[in-house]
Formats: sequence, C-alpha cells, structure tokens
Amino acid sequence: GVNIDEHPIWIEGPHIYKVEGRYYLSAAEGGTELNHSQVIFRSDAITGPYLPWEKNPILTQRNLDPERKNPVTSTGHADMIQDLAGNWWAFFLGCRPYEGNHFNTGRETFMAPVKWVEGWPVINPDHMEIQQSYPFTAALPREEEPQPMQGSFIRHELFYTPQLSHHWVRIRADRGEWFQIDTTDNTLQIELLPAKRMQGGVPSYLAQRQQHINGHAATALSFSPADENQKAGIAVLQNEERFYYLCKSLEQGKPVVQLYQSGMGDDPQGMMLLASASLQDDRPLRLRIGAERTLYRFYFSEEQEGDNWQQLGEEQDARYLSTQNAGGFVGCTYGLWALTLKDESPNEVARYLWYEAGGNDAISGK
Repeated sequence: GVNIDEHPIWIEGPHIYKVEGRYYLSAAEGGTELNHSQVIFRSDAITGPYLPWEKNPILTQRNLDPERKNPVTSTGHADMIQDLAGNWWAFFLGCRPYEGNHFNTGRETFMAPVKWVEGWPVINPDHMEIQQSYPFTAALPREEEPQPMQGSFIRHELFYTPQLSHHWVRIRADRGEWFQIDTTDNTLQIELLPAKRMQGGVPSYLAQRQQHINGHAATALSFSPADENQKAGIAVLQNEERFYYLCKSLEQGKPVVQLYQSGMGDDPQGMMLLASASLQDDRPLRLRIGAERTLYRFYFSEEQEGDNWQQLGEEQDARYLSTQNAGGFVGCTYGLWALTLKDESPNEVARYLWYEAGGNDAISGK
C-alpha cells in the first residue's frame, strides 16, 4: 500500500497509464466497503520503482459525515480515460445507502472528472462529495435518444420480439429453454420449474436489477395454477436465501395472491407465507413492488389498467435484503418467477404480458 507503517489492506485492481513520458500506477486500497479509496504512484520507468503521492488518496468518501444527504460511499476501483475533447474522467464503483450502511442497489458505476495537479491526477477535484451530475460536452452525436440506464426514468417493456432486451439477467447459466417469447400473443412464457432449483441449480427466474432506492417494478400475468404447489409472480431478490415473493396460486382450490418471505419458518423451500388475499376470478392479474428506502410494499390489481392497486399485507423491511444483512455487493433484482413446490416440473407455463420498472432518486441530478 501507500504507507506500509499504517498497515494498509486490500490494495488491488491496478492500472498503469503513460502520461507525458511518466508512468502512473493507480490502484484501489482499503477494502471495498466504507474505507475504500483510490491511490496513485508514479515512476519514470514502467518497471518502477513507483513512488506514492504524498497527498493520496486521490478518491475516497470515508472521512465525510455519514449523515450527509444522498451519500455515495465505498468509492474506488477506478479507471481513467480521456474524452474526445481531451478531458480526463474516472469511472469507479460506489454505493448509495439509504440508512447507515444499508443499500439494496449493490455497487454501481459512477463517473467524475479528473484534474491534473502538480503532475498527479485527482478525481472529483472541486468537491468533497461525489456530485449527482457533472457537465459533459464531448458526447458523440446520436441519431436517437438511448434508453435511460440511471437516474429518474420509467421503462415499460412489451414482448413483441423473439429476443429479450439486454436488461434481463438470470441466476447461473443454461440454455434458457424454460422461457420463450410467443410473438403470436406477445407474451413471455416461463415454465414452472421446481423451487428447489433456486439452491444450486437454474431456477425459472428472469430479472432486471433494482436501480432505484425509491422506485417500483410491476408486471401482469395470465396464469391458471392447477394446485397449491404452483405459483407465478414477481420477486425482489438479493440472493437465493433472501427475497420477498409476490405470486398467484391456489388455496383450497380458489385463486389467491400470496406474499412470501424467504429463509423463515418451517417451509421446506425456506419460504414463509406473510399474507394472502382471495381473487375474484381467473383473469390476468397485475402485480407491483414498491421500494421506499427502508421499506417494500406489495400490491395487486385485478383491473388491467388504472391505479386501483390493493396493498397485500404489511410493509416489509427492505434492510432484510440489504448488503449489510444479506452479504455480497450484488444488489437486488426484480424477477419474474414461476415455480412448483414439487420435485418435478408440471410442464405448465405462466404468461407475462409486460414488465415495467422505474423510479426517481436524487442521484439523477434533477
């Protein structure tokens, strides 16, 4: 590390740059949590020796007030580029906690300007805190506006083409033969696979990442369960043992909407029923998960349009799915999940009509 006498930990992710005849070695230091930082070394030869800058680190948020508004923490693992106008920028990882060190959006990618000071690069030079936005004037011309990937947006996805968009992810990898888009009725069909495949196998779970602290994910599905073991709906999931699951199923032969929490109770699949409500008939059902910083709320509607949502059960603790409690840095996903509690697939599918996700976080800069 920079100062061996201070017993630094986890110096990693090195990059070497040649700038005006000198070689710069940049690396992360301090571990990928609250003490994360980026440091810089310099040499006249690529083989070294590389000497640290006396004003290291060149990026960190660890000394700032933890109670500051809209904090970005755990910054590091930076790389640097020059844009088309010759300006220097850094791309790095960081986290956006909503309370203490609780965050459900994982480690995200940030971008900040770089200024060269006394022959050394400094990231975010004019501010102590990472800003919500920075002016950028060197973008390539574009023929159409791209889909938003950050900040405030709502993305509504219909299943009109044979291929899913690049936003979708799965747990582990296989050929994906358990889902397909039916372009005759424009639905995403997901086969009901055993729930136990969530543990070590490939579950029938298609997801998009939770990108907002304050936001939502929603879908509509057409599904007629044959028994109480069959379920289909939408989950917010941090890992295989930490999730909430909002789904349609049967109770005593009647259609219901149910809310489960993972990892609790004596259920052999590790799910405990938190709430359920009767449905009037077997028509398509809308489901919605709302994220409100420390809370998730779960809703359903038997109407295909409008804002007539009914909340199912009580509000649930979002911190149950935070990195602080669940571990890892991956963040949560909102996923379409169709399953059976039996050991064999019933060769049945749930049909999803659309998917929507969006939110309005302060990090948007608006």
